[in-house]
Amino acid sequence: APVLTDVGLSKRAFRRGRSTTLRVTSSEAAKLTIRVTRRGAQRGTIVRDVRAGANRFALRARAGGRRLRPGRYRLTVVATDAAGNVSAPRRVLMRILRRSPT
Repeated sequence: APVLTDVGLSKRAFRRGRSTTLRVTSSEAAKLTIRVTRRGAQRGTIVRDVRAGANRFALRARAGGRRLRPGRYRLTVVATDAAGNVSAPRRVLMRILRRSPT
């Protein structure tokens, strides 16, 4: 099964309309699935292909096409390789802040 290490965010708290960078290192090429939950309810899923080694991609206040409201969220990250083997889940917390008044 793939092994995920160095799973984290460049900013754990960011304003709506901005983004953060998710970084993850995978032991092999895989499909990364990120479940976004808030207060125990799933709010969306993001799926990305990753290569072996370090990977980075931007996350906005959206998940599965849905806009996320300000609040605290848990990201549960798992990787599935071509043979169907699934990694142990890794969890990261993030917080979306209200947009600052302009």
